Amino acid sequence: PPPPHTPPRAPPLGPHPPPPLPAGRVVLGRPPPRPPPRPPARRAEGACSTRVSRSSLTRVTAYVRPPILRQVFHDADGVPFEYGRRWDHLDGPPEDTYSVDSHPERFAPLAGVADALVRHLAATYAVTVEDVDLRGVDLASHTAVGPAHPVLAGVRNVGPDAVRAVRVTPASDDAAALALVVTDYPGVVVRAGVLHEDTFPSCGCDACDDTAAGAAEALEDLVLGVAAGRFSEAVRRALPGRHEWWVAHRLDEPDGGYSAGEGRTRLARGVGQQARRRLATLPGGLWQPWPAAD
Repeated sequence: PPPPHTPPRAPPLGPHPPPPLPAGRVVLGRPPPRPPPRPPARRAEGACSTRVSRSSLTRVTAYVRPPILRQVFHDADGVPFEYGRRWDHLDGPPEDTYSVDSHPERFAPLAGVADALVRHLAATYAVTVEDVDLRGVDLASHTAVGPAHPVLAGVRNVGPDAVRAVRVTPASDDAAALALVVTDYPGVVVRAGVLHEDTFPSCGCDACDDTAAGAAEALEDLVLGVAAGRFSEAVRRALPGRHEWWVAHRLDEPDGGYSAGEGRTRLARGVGQQARRRLATLPGGLWQPWPAAD
């Protein structure tokens, strides 16, 4: 593959413009093995993981992740610790660590990762990029069908902590568009295709023990997998006569494996039927690869 280079800058995603990207990890071929995905967390419709194929990267600009520095924290007794393997010596996390977010600031690097992904997509594919600073937008009345801003159209999970959003639309009707919303939690919400949404991190509580690097890898997997054309969706009604639907997604891996998730979601009137008609025009609900930039 060609050597990595810094592509043209797209508008920054984070609350403040990031510095120029230094050399980081180049995603080439299969990354190191990841542990089996956890069951879908309450803020995500399903677990997501995939890989970036070497064959696809030989035709596009290499993506470079911004460096994520080592983070050391201290518990109530002043003992230093790092997230990721905190409970390995126990049978499981202590009960009092569930639903406790002691250090959400460890996920601050995700805004820079999202920004790097957008710059990569803008340099590699034929796309339209729209971005908006949400800090001056009234989000209280936002809904997916009545968005607070056009860039947020279709995004269901938009809370008062959303600070910036970007929509990346490929120049092909059969390729899935992406919307990324940066929050001051800090984290990133991604909408892909017609209905799938995922949140990074999926959960930031002390019991889950998630790291910024792990959440960044999951975010990259989804975004790069969508652009590579390995993402599919399906929707089916949960109960006749009601607005609840089963929304499913799947990310295929180059080695023949896949990851998938399904969640029960309440949708506005007509949204489920419209999504089902749209997905019926795709082979097996599979979105196509994004067209390359000229």
